[in-house]
Amino acid sequence: MGLFDRFKKQDCEICGKEVGMFGYKKLEDGEICKDCVKLLSPWFEDRRHATVAQIKEQIAYREQNAKEHENFTISRKIGDEEYYMYIEEVGGVPTRFFVTNRSDYKAENPDIISFKDVASCVTDIQVRDEEIKERNAEGQMVSCNPRRFKHHHDFFIKMEIRNNPYFDDIKFRINGSCITLETVGDIGGGFGGAALAGLFQGVGLSTAGVQTNSLRNSSENRRYAECSMLCKKIEQAVEDGKRGTAAAQGSTVDSLLTMISRIKDAPDLLSATTIAAEVARQATTLSDPDWERVKTLNNTAVAEAKQRFGYQEPGSAPAQEAPKPKFCPNCGAPYEGGKFCQSCGSKLM
Repeated sequence: MGLFDRFKKQDCEICGKEVGMFGYKKLEDGEICKDCVKLLSPWFEDRRHATVAQIKEQIAYREQNAKEHENFTISRKIGDEEYYMYIEEVGGVPTRFFVTNRSDYKAENPDIISFKDVASCVTDIQVRDEEIKERNAEGQMVSCNPRRFKHHHDFFIKMEIRNNPYFDDIKFRINGSCITLETVGDIGGGFGGAALAGLFQGVGLSTAGVQTNSLRNSSENRRYAECSMLCKKIEQAVEDGKRGTAAAQGSTVDSLLTMISRIKDAPDLLSATTIAAEVARQATTLSDPDWERVKTLNNTAVAEAKQRFGYQEPGSAPAQEAPKPKFCPNCGAPYEGGKFCQSCGSKLM
């Protein structure tokens, strides 16, 4: 092949369309146009080592997958910020699912996977720690006193897949943007305090005053707790699907409502939030409507407990006391202002 032969137009080995040098991708034994590449599975990563025959087989599989979407009944979905897991259930038992980050998912044609073909499912939390520093009087960047840290978190779900010739694992992100938690004080590795804070923040309570390092930015703490719960829900759905069992939603909801009622009788705030944190943990196995209901009742119970025990959010201004009533020293009549009593005319202090 001459130097300029590479600039010649090529024919796509799949659809036959003629494309320029920047309009095709390499295969093991030919070329494929970018339009045909879009037909492949989003989880497929070994294109350059695939033959033309293998690609044609995969596109046939993908066409059948698109037909299966017409028969796929969405029973529930799990997700919040980035990717969503859509689940089909038969008699309450999870049977099949697909994962996508697109609202028009049929255009992407995400692979429909049987729960029976999931060999493993684990949560992978990737953490990057960063110390926050400040500039001293000499202009040098030094550690704060006490030391402060940022912990940047990304939540991923990793699954090993059997019986699919085009991919053997999938990995997708749960959170959209990075979740950043901030701690104050030496943390000895950092992550433990952040994880504990996420648990408490999941029920609307700061860890200030609890036996852990204080954390800043309650919205990020809540995101951490929410993503933790979503990962647990996905793991539980996979486990139920592999076993072919349906979660006993009714009895679970009833038991959680009983636990929430105990929050009202808790002797102190720590006991109340401990119960609420356990409710939040167990609620990850519920379907979306039941989960939302339990979460709302749980957060309401915690808010009432915080008010009952006089809890004040860190950084919030103390409540202003109502002004004490004033009385005329001569006749005892109440007054709000002015130099003279409106009842007896005496001069006020």
